[in-house]
Amino acid sequence: MYIFLTNRAGLVSAIILLATLMTACGGAGGGSGSGSSTPAPGGGTPTTPTTPTTPLPGDDSTVPVATLTRSASGTGCTVTQLTGGKGDYSLEIKDVSWLQVVQQDMVDTDSRLAAKKETRVRIDVTTSRTGVPMPASAKLVLGSSTGACQTVALTSAATTAPTAVDRATLTKSYVGVIPAGQLAADVVSWQVAVDDMRASSAAAADRLYRSGTIEVVPEITENIVVRPITFQGQTGVLPSEADLKALLKRTYPHNDFTITYEAAITPTPLKPENAESVSGGIYTFSFQRATDTIAELDFQCFDRSPLEIKMDPNGLRRMTKCFSAWPSNIRFNAQGGGNLGGVALGTSLMSLSFSSVDDSSVSSPYLGGHWLNQGATVLGHEFGHVMALGHASCGTTDQVDSDLYPDGRIGTNGGGYDTGRGYYFSTAGGSFSDTMSYCGKGWTSDLAYRKVMAYKNGDLDAAAPTSSARVMARETGDHDHDAHAKQTAPSVQGMVIRFYKIKGVWVPRLGYAPPNAVASGLRQDASFISPVLKGISVHTIESHYGELGSGPYFIKATPQALALVKGLLKPGEVLKF
Repeated sequence: MYIFLTNRAGLVSAIILLATLMTACGGAGGGSGSGSSTPAPGGGTPTTPTTPTTPLPGDDSTVPVATLTRSASGTGCTVTQLTGGKGDYSLEIKDVSWLQVVQQDMVDTDSRLAAKKETRVRIDVTTSRTGVPMPASAKLVLGSSTGACQTVALTSAATTAPTAVDRATLTKSYVGVIPAGQLAADVVSWQVAVDDMRASSAAAADRLYRSGTIEVVPEITENIVVRPITFQGQTGVLPSEADLKALLKRTYPHNDFTITYEAAITPTPLKPENAESVSGGIYTFSFQRATDTIAELDFQCFDRSPLEIKMDPNGLRRMTKCFSAWPSNIRFNAQGGGNLGGVALGTSLMSLSFSSVDDSSVSSPYLGGHWLNQGATVLGHEFGHVMALGHASCGTTDQVDSDLYPDGRIGTNGGGYDTGRGYYFSTAGGSFSDTMSYCGKGWTSDLAYRKVMAYKNGDLDAAAPTSSARVMARETGDHDHDAHAKQTAPSVQGMVIRFYKIKGVWVPRLGYAPPNAVASGLRQDASFISPVLKGISVHTIESHYGELGSGPYFIKATPQALALVKGLLKPGEVLKF
């Protein structure tokens, strides 16, 4: 179980200049004539320039103006740069970055983007001289596998070129915006050219051109059902459909969510007499009641998915997800002190109530607390667990996700962009931890972002989500305590019979155990479910504080076990998926 500490830190506004996106068709690249054959940094195919009839104004008339046409590998998209003249201002493209929730290096072959999601590019140009005018012309050309090309205009607020990259803001960078509808999964290449319309030396043109490839995964969507928890006259609250959808799109690679709000429910474990204490109208329940509650919610959520998904060993990523919020008159104790802020299991999460996503008092990404409210950060953390993420290694050392940064943060040169607030931020301007950690102000790291994309795209099925067999909770107190599955024994393989204890009765379902399920450390066999199951080994999800009393428990669906369990059903009942 993962326990979430909320923390508030602040931010500095960044000036973001939106660029106009233009669409153009590209043909085959190439050219003829004489000119530089120097390979372009970052790739591309330089060709010999052609000589126009007249030089551009201001050029040295003794050096003819020519063109250098480049084409991206694998597409017909071309970029043309002028050469000739003597105007070399020592300008150079230093860095090229994608900004889609997280910041990723465009030349890093591990970088990934999600289709149909608004994306920015950050292009940093520097010079060794002072007072050099910032070139007025800069563009990004995207090429698709179908041969289509898109040109995105890049603009900058700077009037003179910087001598060093300002990694904390975008004010000295070129920025372009790719609207969500323009980023398709068939985009495979990119080219960047700066100052392409000013004749200069061929060497200068080489320094102001970059190219590469990019993988854009298919658009990612999710179906979510929201069921508030009602208790003793009060009902839990989550943000509106529009705000909840926007929060998740701002922090994860999804491009859309279908969110359905249903009537409030009262889970069976949340009875007034089950509270450990009552004070001032607030009922405080044990950690065990929290795990019993999320187990019941996950059982009900599991039942919502169609049979073909339940029968898919890797169907968890495709299942409907369920969110619940408990009202303010409920608290859950966490072992070691503090109160739980959220808890997740399998397809489901529940969290404390909140209605507003943003903290309007925070106006900068680098000053003060987090610009997202406590409830928003807790829910975002728990949703990460539902999306296959474990903990980042900061503030906790137990069962961390080895796919994330070892220090639990967002990377040495990490950064991000929040489309909801128009905030750019990076580690150059402040300290940011992975949202899956317990350290300070959090945001999704690029490693977490790419892992979620891989999971939703089916690339993690063999390894399975690290969180699928764990109960994860986050505290709101001053203590960090985790409870999640221990890897103490080999996992059960293949189809299983899942048992949940609902209203005091063990209810069986066919399905697949989470890959990180472990052999029970307390139960010698499944006889505690029914004496007829004596001698049959049982697996479970074991939390840091012990096994979860209400399940789920798993027994392998052998012919013997199936026959025994079917014998436990009432007349007319069938063993459902």
